[in-house]
Amino acid sequence: MKRVKSYLFICFLFFIFAFSLSPIAHADYQKASPGTTIRLGEFVYEDDYTATTTPCTILIANPSGTVMVNNLAMTSDASGWHYYDYAISGSGPEGVWPSSMTCGTIPSGSLVKMDKTFYVDATNITSTSTIATAVWTATSRTLTSFGTLASDVWAVATRRLSDEILTSGGAIAKVTDVTSASSSLSSQVQSASTTHGFQLTTLTTNLANSSSSLSAQILSSSSTIGALILSASSTHGGQLTTITNNLASASTSLSSQIQNASTTHGFQLTTLTTNLANASSSLSASILSSSSTLGLQLVNASTSLGNTLSTINTNVTN
Repeated sequence: MKRVKSYLFICFLFFIFAFSLSPIAHADYQKASPGTTIRLGEFVYEDDYTATTTPCTILIANPSGTVMVNNLAMTSDASGWHYYDYAISGSGPEGVWPSSMTCGTIPSGSLVKMDKTFYVDATNITSTSTIATAVWTATSRTLTSFGTLASDVWAVATRRLSDEILTSGGAIAKVTDVTSASSSLSSQVQSASTTHGFQLTTLTTNLANSSSSLSAQILSSSSTIGALILSASSTHGGQLTTITNNLASASTSLSSQIQNASTTHGFQLTTLTTNLANASSSLSASILSSSSTLGLQLVNASTSLGNTLSTINTNVTN
């Protein structure tokens, strides 16, 4: 019996020693980075495995023990999933954030508490989209702790920061290149301004000369038209005077003949009437002939005036 006890004691010591050599395992906490949002949640069911509608709350504390979320209500859906989205500050401390999820109550006998502790690590890169955030939020980032890194970069023999040559074979414009290009551009602008300015002056002069020539042609044409109108008026005025004189003479002669016939020969009234008709016919013919001549001359004058105006219009268009 003593041997059995001794054996059991030895086994007990062996197991204690064996467990003392085993490494302490850390919980597999959910991980996140500063500046990101972490979702803490759990599926909660009733005893009959149906999705529960019992409200749940969440408590979150930072590594120093300061409570950041004090039993706030969690969001739930019909599947029994209860969750809470917590936005970690970009300056949020790294380390373990103790968190717990509570559902139900003690009086109802449905109280459930679940550990939702998570770990914040600035080096935890969960996706390429968080690389920049992880770099800038790293509290230990520095460029001065890499020895002579900065001076080594500037002292490297193959760097191309002291001239304009690019690795691809091109070149960056230098200040002298920009100054030269600006001077050339300014010279071209001035030359173009001088050339086009002279052309505008010439165009203005030609336009003024054309306007003067056109005015002279209009005045000359106007004088010619006026002379034609005056000439036609003088000619036809004389013809009208002649017609009037002939009519007056014919009327005087007719009156004399009527008086002679009435005094001397009453029977010659018929002859006088015939002569009067003939004289009227002759007078009408003379008037018609003069009117035709006058109309023809007016037509000719109008045609000449139309031709002159067409010439003026052509000159103005050209």
